[in-house]
Parts: sequence; structure tokens; C-alpha cells
Amino acid sequence: MSLELVKKEIADFVAGEDQAVLCLRGPWGVGKTYSWDAIVRDKADTNSVGLNAYAYVSLFGVNSLDALKAAIFENTVSTKQRNLVADEATVADLMGELTKKGRPWARFVENAPIIKSWVPPGLTAALTFLSVRNTLVCFDDLERRGRGLDLTDVLGLASMLRDRRGCRVSMLLNEEKLEKTDQQSFHRYLEKVSDVSLRFDPTSEEAVAIACSGSSPVSERSAELCRALGVRNIRVMKKIDRTLASLKTLTKGRDARVLSALERSSALFAWSHNEPDEAPSLGFLRTYNTNAPPEGDHEAKVAAWNALLSAYGYSHTDDLDLILMRGVENGYFDTSLLGDAIAKLEENLVAADFDESFEEAWNLYHDSFDDNGEEVLNAIETAFRAAAGRITPTNLNGTVSLFRQLGQDQRASDLIKLYMEARKDEPRQFFNLDEYPFRENITEQAVIDAFAAKAASVPEKRNFPELLAKLRHGWNPEDIDSLSALPVDEYEKIFKAAKGQQLRQILAGALSFDSVTNATPEMKEIPKRARLALQRIGAESPINARRVAQRGIVLNENKTAAAESEAGAPEASQ
Repeated sequence: MSLELVKKEIADFVAGEDQAVLCLRGPWGVGKTYSWDAIVRDKADTNSVGLNAYAYVSLFGVNSLDALKAAIFENTVSTKQRNLVADEATVADLMGELTKKGRPWARFVENAPIIKSWVPPGLTAALTFLSVRNTLVCFDDLERRGRGLDLTDVLGLASMLRDRRGCRVSMLLNEEKLEKTDQQSFHRYLEKVSDVSLRFDPTSEEAVAIACSGSSPVSERSAELCRALGVRNIRVMKKIDRTLASLKTLTKGRDARVLSALERSSALFAWSHNEPDEAPSLGFLRTYNTNAPPEGDHEAKVAAWNALLSAYGYSHTDDLDLILMRGVENGYFDTSLLGDAIAKLEENLVAADFDESFEEAWNLYHDSFDDNGEEVLNAIETAFRAAAGRITPTNLNGTVSLFRQLGQDQRASDLIKLYMEARKDEPRQFFNLDEYPFRENITEQAVIDAFAAKAASVPEKRNFPELLAKLRHGWNPEDIDSLSALPVDEYEKIFKAAKGQQLRQILAGALSFDSVTNATPEMKEIPKRARLALQRIGAESPINARRVAQRGIVLNENKTAAAESEAGAPEASQ
């Protein structure tokens, strides 16, 4: 039965006058309560409710039949009033009606604490429950009732209200969440109790439509992503919507594509976190990568998850996704971590735009035999000027070569100048073409000369702690020359500044050439200076003396060697 037909059946039930019981079954969060409430209110607004009184009772936590009866009385309101919510005023009106109808005992017991203490438990509730007649009653959350309230008692009460009190009773529940014994009882007695039994099980499209209605609808973007994922739980949709709203605030002023990417991932993670029985698990998503599927035997649902994620456009989980996932789990986003990751994503998006623009300009050259030389050069120059900070030396060389071959020497020279200016803040190694892996592709002499001149003008900026930490895994002659000439004072500063694993890596690298049999004098100078620095540190305190001794450093070595090393004499002996 389609959702519209189900809603029509509900509307007809609300408008009916004869006694009956309706059972509305469906999964959690798909809009059973929302739709029931909306239909009742619509009918009340047009005076179309069949009965004059209405009581909505959630059984969540209700622990006894007496408590349920009392709740029905307390929550009874007139269907003629605009607000169908019970409050102190509506309860006072009910008590007044009891007095008018010849039941003054109700108020008497209420106002006589001493006498009230003599009344057997449950008697007051029973007496007030006698007034519940010709009422539209809704029992919601049957599967969440308290342990002291038996399901068969609820079904029996619904039957009694229909048969003895002229009521129309609706029961809303998720039968799949009933305990096994309750499921058996429910199915055994449902046919005897219920006159109408409806399955409220909307599609994702229908559930999203419900979430988009009412006084607090979800946003269009949330609706779009929920439809794409197949989410049906409206409460989860609301949580996804709140998550996306917070991201919108955090990405204000950023590239719109940044927010779009964050929204797509976060909607998936929020669904997974809040509805783990329906969505791909967070554990699965943490390591998800389309190009590296997990090996071995897997649950059958993994295939369905893979198909869903592929259709959704989610290819892999990256570092930014992990930050978003952690934020969804914690209920808040780490603005510092997320801010840095967003900045990096935005930078990559802008770079991708430039790269794409430059590639498209070159496609004018590659993809036709038109006589359009000037058009091609203009397009390439425009794209080059916009993307100069991202273009590789190889592509610079190719661009310069094309312009020169087409007789545009001055424009080619201008592009080289533009490029060198755009890359002026690059480290010296960038301009050292001997270290460029595609050196053979650089054929234009003007490009080679420009790089050489720039390399000569850029001061050496080396990260000595990083060089030392990586020394065991590889080096180049420039690294060795720099480290062998580095003053002992600098070694001492580096060792004192480092902590933990970084310190271990730095010391391992600094002393690594002690174990190299064919080490050059410059290589031997590095561990020599490192030991001298450690001897100084060891002389500062007893605890540091013990620390350096544990690393095999002798504290009383020749001080002359230290003086000579500080003077920068690689050939000095210890």
C-alpha cells in the first residue's frame, strides 16, 4: 500500500465515530507519529475529528496498567480546542467535569491527603478512568513500554475501550523491536483486537518528503543527500541536517565546493553513526578505498555497501574524512584540525582548476589541425599566467619551446620571467635542475640559464634536524657537506630541542657513519661533532651524564679535538 493510501486510511479512522481499533506498524523514525499527529491536527482544525475528546499517550517508560489508565485521563483534551496538548488547565477542566457529573469524590480525595492515604493504590486512577468514554485514544511506542506493563494488558485495554467505552484506539509501534515473546503475543492477539492494521513503511523519497514538511523542515541539501543514501529515518535526517548546518558555518567564505565535499562525507558518517543497523559501519568506512578492496571473506552486506557507496560517489576515506568522522562521533568538530584540512582542500581545488585550465588550453593545440596558431598561443599564455605557481619545469620548457618555434621569442622570454617570479619563494633545491628527476626534458637553454641563476641567488635553507633524522635512509653530497661543516653549537641546540622519537631518529642518523667502513672524512666529521655536542650536554648535569653514557659517549675525550672541530677542520683527529 502506498504512503498516500495509508494516510487516507488514517484520516478516515480519525474522522470516524464508531468504536474501532487501528494498528499502525513500521520501523523507527519513518514518520508514524509525525504523520498521525499531523492528520489529527488537520482534522481538528476543520472540526472533522469524529469524536469530541482525544488522548495521546506514549507508553515509553509506563510501568503499570494503572499508570497507563491515569495517563489516558490526564492527557485527554477536547478536539474543539486549537492546541491538542494536555496541560494543567485541561486536567483542571476534566476534574471540573467529573464534579458536574456527580463524581465529587474525585476532588474530595484529591484535596484530602489524610483520606487519600487510606485509599487503596490505584483506586484514584480507576475512578478517574471511569470518565474516559467516546474518546479518540492513541497508544504510541508500545515496544518501549516499561517492564512492569505487559503487552497483552495493553491490547486488552484497547479492546475494552473500544467495546465498553465507545472509543476509537490507535496503536503505533515497531513490531520488529518487540521482544520475541511479545512478538508472539502481538501476532496471536492482533487479529482479535485490531479492526484495521496498516504497515507504515515509506520509501526514502516518501520519508524525505515528510522530513521536508512541517515547521522545521530539513534543508534541500540534506534532503538531496538523504535520498541519495536511501535514509528513511526522519530523526536521523534531522541529525544529518544539524551536522550540515554546523559545517556551513565553519566553511563560510570558502569555495562552495569545499562545503559540498564536506557535506557529502558528513551526511554518510552521520547516517552510519546514528543508524548502524542500516548504514555501512564506521569501522568499514574508516579504511574504505574503491581501489583497494579488503581481501578475504566478508559479510554479504559488504557487497551492498560497496554498491551503495559507488552510487553515492564516495570513493575513499582520506585524512579530512577521518576528522569529519571523529567530529560526528564526538558531537562537535575540532575547528583547528578541520580549519587546516579545509584550507588544504581549498588549495587543492584551486590548483586543480588551474591544472585543468592549462590542460584545456593545450588541447587546442593537440586536438585539431586548424590553422589557429594565434588562438592556441593566446589560450596557453592566459592559462599559463593564471597557473604559473603550479606548472612544472617540464611544462614550462614545453610552453617556451612552442612559443619559440612559432616565432614568439619575446613572449617566451616574458613567460620565463613570469614563472621565475611566481616561484621565487621555492627552496634552492627546486631550482637545482641536477636534482630534478626529469632533467632530460629541460632542453631550452633560456630555461636552464634562468634556473641556474636563480639557484645561485637563493641562500641555502636546510632543515638540519630533518637531514639528520633521514641520514640513515639516504643523502646527497650537499647534505654531507652541510652537516660536516655545521658547528658543534648547532648540534647541541638540535639535540636539546628534539624530544621522543624525533630525538631517537636524529641521534641514530648523526652517529650512523661510525658504522660505515668506507666513510669519507666529511662523513666521519658528522658523528665526531655529534659526540662532542653530547659530551657538552653530559657535562651539564649528572642525569644528562648518565643519559649520554648510556648511548656510548665518553665524557673525557680530548678537548683539543673539540676546539679543532669547532674551527671547522675536517682532517683533525680525536
